[in-house]
Amino acid sequence: MSRPPFQPALLWPAFHGTVLLALTLRPSPFRRLLFLPISALTVYVARSTTGTFLGDYTIGCAWWGYFWQASDYILVAEPQRELVKLEQRKQDSPPPPPIETQSVFERLRWALSLWLSPRGVGWSHEPTSVLAPAPARGTSRLRFLLGTQLPRGLALLIIHDAANLYTRANALFRAAGGPWESRGWGVRAGMALTFGASGWTGLALAWTAISVVAVAVGLSKPEEWPPLFGGPREAYSVRRFWGRAWHQLLRRQVSSHGKFLSKRVLGLQPGTNASSYTQLYTAFLISGLLHYAAEVYALDFWHGGALHFFLAQAVAITVEDFVKYLGRRAGLGPRSRAVRYLGYLWVTAWFTLSVPWWMNPLARAGMFEQPAELMLRPRKPSITRIVATAWTALHPSCRLQTDFITHAPTHPPDGYDLDPGMSTNVLGVLVIARAGDHHTQPDAEEPSARRHSVVGTVRPPLPPPTPPRDGSVEHRQSDAHHLGADLRARYFSPSSRTTIRGLESHPLVAPRELQVLATQGGGGFESAMALLQGLFPPSKRNCVDLANGTVVRSPLGGYQYVPVETIEPGNDGSLEPWRECPIHEFMQDQLTFNQTFAYRLPPTYMAQARALADWHENAVFSDTRADGIGNIAGRTMMPTITDALQRMAAARDPLKFVAIETTYQPLISLFHQMDMTAVYPELAALRACSSGVAASLRLNKRQNVAANFGASLVIELRRGPPPESLDFVRFRWRNGTEDEDGWRTLRAFGHKRDVPLYEFIYRASIPAISNHKRWARACGVRANARSSDLQGELGTAVQGVFWLDLLGGVLALFLLLLGCGLVFARKRCSERM
Repeated sequence: MSRPPFQPALLWPAFHGTVLLALTLRPSPFRRLLFLPISALTVYVARSTTGTFLGDYTIGCAWWGYFWQASDYILVAEPQRELVKLEQRKQDSPPPPPIETQSVFERLRWALSLWLSPRGVGWSHEPTSVLAPAPARGTSRLRFLLGTQLPRGLALLIIHDAANLYTRANALFRAAGGPWESRGWGVRAGMALTFGASGWTGLALAWTAISVVAVAVGLSKPEEWPPLFGGPREAYSVRRFWGRAWHQLLRRQVSSHGKFLSKRVLGLQPGTNASSYTQLYTAFLISGLLHYAAEVYALDFWHGGALHFFLAQAVAITVEDFVKYLGRRAGLGPRSRAVRYLGYLWVTAWFTLSVPWWMNPLARAGMFEQPAELMLRPRKPSITRIVATAWTALHPSCRLQTDFITHAPTHPPDGYDLDPGMSTNVLGVLVIARAGDHHTQPDAEEPSARRHSVVGTVRPPLPPPTPPRDGSVEHRQSDAHHLGADLRARYFSPSSRTTIRGLESHPLVAPRELQVLATQGGGGFESAMALLQGLFPPSKRNCVDLANGTVVRSPLGGYQYVPVETIEPGNDGSLEPWRECPIHEFMQDQLTFNQTFAYRLPPTYMAQARALADWHENAVFSDTRADGIGNIAGRTMMPTITDALQRMAAARDPLKFVAIETTYQPLISLFHQMDMTAVYPELAALRACSSGVAASLRLNKRQNVAANFGASLVIELRRGPPPESLDFVRFRWRNGTEDEDGWRTLRAFGHKRDVPLYEFIYRASIPAISNHKRWARACGVRANARSSDLQGELGTAVQGVFWLDLLGGVLALFLLLLGCGLVFARKRCSERM
C-alpha cells in the first residue's frame, strides 16, 4: 500500500500552531498534554511521502529537528520562567514584569520570537562564545544587504555549484556506483570534503536568503543575523568542529535533554566527568536519531548510517579528551601551532574514515542524483554549466560525462512519455518470461519415471471439449521459441528502431553480452533453450577457418550455443523462494493433458477452481507493502534486476541482454511492488493457465487470465537524447505469443512516463532481499537451515532485526531506566528515614 502524500499546507500550520499555543499558555503541568497532538502529527508524517527521496529526507530532517525543539520547550523546560529576551533587560530601567503575567498578545509575540530563534540569538541562552561574531549594532540595512550578505551569497553559490560539479562527475555518488571504501584514501578525503562543502554551503545559502528577506522587509535587525557557521580555522579537533565550526541550530535542544538526563534523572553532579560525558553522548544520540529518522522516512528501511556516524563522533571526542589528558601530562601546550596542524590532520583523517558510514546508503538511494532546490535550474546558465561546457570543448571524449553533470532534472522532461516512437536509445533489455507449457508423461522404458516436456501452447479446436474427428491435437511452435524470435526481431535486428545499441552489427551471439537464468524445474531450463533457439537461430556464419583452409561449421546447420545458468532453490532462492500450489497445478495438468479427467469434471468446476486460485495466488504472492512477506517472490528477484540494469548502464560492462525464465509467481509480486495493479487490475492475479484452458473455459481476456505460457515482462533500459542523456527504464508486457493486444507499455510507481533509473533502483532496493541471510530473516527461519529443515520453522518470527542499528539508543534507554530506578530508590530510602 502506497503512503499518503505529505500535505504541507495542513501539517506545518498544525504543528507550529500547537507549539505556539503551548509556549503562549502560562506554566502549568497540563501544558505538557499538548505534546500528544505533536506526537500524533509526527506519526502521520512518518507514514506519508513527498514522492521523491530528496524531498522525504529534507522534510524528515526539518520535522524531527522541530520535534526535538518542541520536546525541549514543552517537556523539558519551562520557557516563560527560564528564558528571557535580552532586550527586556534595559539599563537604568526597572526590570519588565515576568512574561507569564503579561497579556495573551504579548505572550504570543514572545513565543513567536522564541520559536523562530533556534540558536537563541538575542536571548539569555544564546551561546555567544561559540557563535561567529554578528554585525555591529547600528549597521545599516543597505550595508548589511549589499556589503555583507550579497558577496557572501555569491561566494557560497560558487562553492556550492563547484561541489555539485564534483558530485555529478564522480560515479561513486550515483546509485549505480560502488561503496566509498573501495577507493583510496585520497579519493575518499575528496568525497568527504565535497559532501561537507555541499551541506555547509547549502545550509548557509538558505540562511543567507532568509536573513536578506527578514532584514529587507523590516522583520529583524542586522545584528540578529550572525553567520550560520564558524570559520574552518576552529576545526582543529572533532569537539571544536561540532561545537564551533558547524552550525549550532540544535545546540539548545541536545544540551537541554542531556542536562535533564544527567541532573534531574540520574542525579549526577554538574561539572563531573560522568555528567559531562552523559550530556555528550545524549547530544550525539539525539542528533543521530534525528538524521536516522529522516533516513527511515526517506529510505523506508532500517539500515541507514546516520546513527552509527553520530555516535562515532562522541567516541572520537572521548578519545580526543584522553589524548589531550596524556598531552597535558607530557607538558605539551594545548594551543601550539604544531598541535593545531596535527589536529587538522586528525580531523581530516577522521571524517575521511567516518563520513562513508553515513553517505553510502544515501548514495545508493540516488540522493546525489537529484538536484537540490537551491541548485540552478537545468536549463539556466550556471557556473557548473559554463565550466562543463568549456571542458567539453577542450575534451570531446568527456561529452557524455559532462552531459550527465550539467543536465540532471529531478523529473523527466516533457518529451519523456510513453510514446513508443520517442527518440531514445535502448542500452539494454531484461526479459522476465514465464516458462512454456509442460506436462508429465510416462517413460516407455520405466513406467515409474516421469519427464517434463515443453509443448508450448495447446490449442484444442472449438467448441471444446469436443475432440476433433481425427482424434489429433493441434500443436504449434513453442511459446518460448516464438518469444525468442520476436525478441530477436525487436532488439537484435538492424532495421528495428528498438535495436539494442551496440548489438545491431553482431551476426552471431556474443556470450559476454548475454546472461540467461532459468529455474531448474517447471520447464524453466527447456523453455530457456527454446527461447535461445528462437533468439539465435542456426547461422552459416557460425564456423571456424582452420590453418589448412578447412571450414568447420557448428552442427545442426550452424547451431549457436549460449550458456544457461540454472538456479536451484537449494543453492539460490532468488527465483523460487515460495511453495507451489500442487492441487491446482494437478487439476490444470489433468484438464489439459488427461482427456478422461477433463470429461468427468462438471462444466463449471474449473471456472470455480480458477476463481479460487486467482484469489489464492493474489493473496499469497502479493502484499499491501512493497517489503511485505507476500511479495517475497519479487523481492528476491529485484537484486538480479537492479544489478543487471546497473551493469547495462555502465560504459565498460559488455552486458546488453538478460533473460530470466521463471514461473508466474514473481510476476505477481513485481506488478504489486511497482504499483502496476492499481492501473491494470487484470494483472492482480496471474495464474498458470494455458490458452487452451482459457479457450475451453470461454474466458474473456479482460478477466484475470493474464499469464499465458510464454507471457513476458520486458524492462528496457533507455538513454534519452542530449543534452540530458539520462537513463530511464520502460516496461513492456505481452500476455503470451497469442495476445491480441501485442506489446503494451505499462506504467510503474504511479508514473505516466518512463521511470528514471536512479528512482527505480532506489525504490527497488528498499524491499529487496539480496542474500540468503536476509531471506531467512524475512521468512523467520534459521539462516543455515537446509530446505528440508524449514518445515515447522516458518512460524518462528525473527524479532528485532533493526536493534543492531539502534544499539546506542538501547544503551541510552537502559541508562535512563537505571537512573530512574536509582532516583526512586533514593527517594524511597529518604522517606523511610
